[in-house]
Parts: sequence; C-alpha cells; structure tokens
Amino acid sequence: MSARNTVKGKTGFVKYGMGAVKVHWRCVRNEKDGVKRWYVDECNIYEELKACGSLGKETSENLKAGKAVKIMPEYFAELRQAIDVNKGYDVEKIEKAYKLARNAHADQKRATGEPYIIHPVAAALTVVQLGMDTDTVCAALLHDVVEDTSVTLEEVRKEFGDDVAVMVDGVTKLSKIKFVSKEEAQAENVRKMMIAMAKDVRVIIVKLADRLHNMRTIDAKPMEKQRRTAHETMEIYAPLAH
Repeated sequence: MSARNTVKGKTGFVKYGMGAVKVHWRCVRNEKDGVKRWYVDECNIYEELKACGSLGKETSENLKAGKAVKIMPEYFAELRQAIDVNKGYDVEKIEKAYKLARNAHADQKRATGEPYIIHPVAAALTVVQLGMDTDTVCAALLHDVVEDTSVTLEEVRKEFGDDVAVMVDGVTKLSKIKFVSKEEAQAENVRKMMIAMAKDVRVIIVKLADRLHNMRTIDAKPMEKQRRTAHETMEIYAPLAH
C-alpha cells in the first residue's frame, strides 16, 4: 500500500436478519490527498458473512466503503435447484417474487424462531414438486404478504400480473375463515364454500401447500393449538386434498 497507510482499526456490526454480525473495520489515509476512508477487509466480508449467501456486487462494495447495509440469509437456493427450467418456468419472475417476500417478511419470525421467509419458500417448493406453473409458485411465495405485511394487492398485481394477484387474494380470504368445532364448521359445507370462493383452483393448491408446511412445523405451537389445527386439517384440508 504505497499510496495509503492504515491509520487505525475498530470493531463494528453489520445488520444480519434480526441480529448483527461482528466485523473489523480499518481506516486508511490516502497519502496523495490525505483523505481518510473506512473499509472492511475483504477477507472479513467473505469469511464472517459467508453464511449470508451471495452478497452481490453492490453489497460487497458498500461494505468495503464502510456503508451500513442489511444482509439477510438466502433461502432461494433449494427452491431454485428444484425448478426444472426445461419445463418452461420463468426463474427470473420467481426470484423476483422471492425477493419481494423476503424483504416484506424481513422483520418477522416463525413460532420456531426461524426467519418467516422459510415458510413461503417451503410452500413454493411443494407447489414446484406438484408440477404447478410459474404464477402458482409466485403466489405461494407471496401468499402471506398482503395479510401480514405492508405490501398491497395492487402492488402484487402491478409487479406479477392478475393471475398471481387473484391467487394471493384468494388465499388471504380463505385464511380468514375461522373454524371452532367440527359441528360448527360443518366440514362438507365449508369445503364446498372454499372451492366456490377460490376463483382459480390453484388457490386451493397454494392453501394446501401452506397448511402442509404449517403441519410439519406444528410442534412449535402450544399443545392446545396443535390439537385444534390438527383436527381442522383432518376435517377440512385432508378431504379437500384427496
């Protein structure tokens, strides 16, 4: 470093999901203009933050320049691997939906303590495994954004089209149906109502994928909630899936 000298160093933190990652900063002074600038050693970026997945060029440059950035773990890799591009999937559109969902749910966690984005990704993975189309995968990724975040249905429609918006809206409406008991729910009538409410049958597929992941992670809920959800699943969703 002939044109610049290290002046001093310090320890700082970079936001990482809901927490932070400790990094080491250094201040260097350019001998030509005397200006001091803060940097993060490149080795620190990729060694200490490698768990975040691909940082991207812009994020890496911002870190090196000492700018504050927010870095979140990536969960798209497994879904991307499951997508068969030979079947006509629009991977770019799906990744766009993933990024919107990831950012919208950034400050939310599941009952398991895991980042919320894990849930819509799991639902989308199920949808892909069922051989559904690009728009259904996008809807699975976005199925909770209108109900649980500040993202509006119009924003979804503008970014992803009418089909995705109709599915997201349909899942949101189905999620608002409350079941108290088998008798009150009148399972057969409720199933018919759900099908009638779904303007697109793909809404039911996304809802079933949503429920499947909820059942797989049900042990994080209180026991009474587990019983109620399991009973509801047996009476309403299992026959609907069949």
